[in-house]
Amino acid sequence: MKKALCSLLLAAAMLIGASIAMAAVQTYTSKVAQFTVDVPEGWKSKAISDGCQIDSADGKNTMSVQFFPPSDKSPLSIAKHVSGAMKMKVTDEKTDGESAFVEGTAEGDQVSVLVVKGKDLVNCAIFGGPDRESMVKIYSSVKDKK
Repeated sequence: MKKALCSLLLAAAMLIGASIAMAAVQTYTSKVAQFTVDVPEGWKSKAISDGCQIDSADGKNTMSVQFFPPSDKSPLSIAKHVSGAMKMKVTDEKTDGESAFVEGTAEGDQVSVLVVKGKDLVNCAIFGGPDRESMVKIYSSVKDKK
């Protein structure tokens, strides 16, 4: 079952008017997942601990996608921990109990943290920069291969 906040992001991706040329499907591995993501032409991706980081060519947008083992912590507490580690000034937070979305600013940039808790894994995505539409589209392309 798709989580409500994740579903909202996926729906937003489908409504995006501007198209992004997809250059390549990249595969990444964490402790609990092997996943693919469509990286747009001109964007750069690299492996990071338990996931990947994707940056726009102009350096104004960056996102990360990571998968972790299950946790007894709530998605909101995980999202708050991540936003706190980034010294983020939180302006909004939403949760449905199984997912959480925290928005705010860090170092003057707009940042969003999405945490989705599944039975076998926790997915955390961080979006930073003004091109939300492109990052949501990239995130919607993430597919767990396990």
